[in-house]
Amino acid sequence: MCSWGDGQMDERSRTALEFAGILDFLREGAATPLGKERGADVRPLKDPTRVREALAEAGEMKALLDRAEEPPFAGVSDIRPHLARARLEGAALEPGALWEIYETVTAAHRLRTFFRRAKDAAPLLWKRASSLNPPEDLCAAIAEAITPEKGVADTASPGLAAARREMRALRKAVVAKLERYL
Repeated sequence: MCSWGDGQMDERSRTALEFAGILDFLREGAATPLGKERGADVRPLKDPTRVREALAEAGEMKALLDRAEEPPFAGVSDIRPHLARARLEGAALEPGALWEIYETVTAAHRLRTFFRRAKDAAPLLWKRASSLNPPEDLCAAIAEAITPEKGVADTASPGLAAARREMRALRKAVVAKLERYL
């Protein structure tokens, strides 16, 4: 079984096991950008206890997949660049970045729910997923301020809503005036 950075494998073993091909297969099958990235860093486990745990988790996942129960990874993005930018004092995130954060947090909630429902069949995977605690207040705030089209919603602030109403009224007045001239 493999992990990230937990051991070295000699070149003869790598070749015999076709390890590079396994890593390619792992990266290609990864459901998220971070999974693809981390697939490149997989190394063999050395600790027998960790090997048994990893095999048990893999067995649980296989059992779920055999029952056609696939974890809902849709919507997961690599939001690390957005989070790094948000840490900068005075920085602002674009609506598209905020929407990606929203979709990823929502996906984390769906994943936690999926594994909670499967906790009898997959207790080890549920244990891992139970640490996902998506900030629902952040999700609600983004959903209120940003549209799925990655634009700023009228409801983002009372001032913006008023300004947009005024713009629509002015546009209507200009169109009416132009029509009268024609």
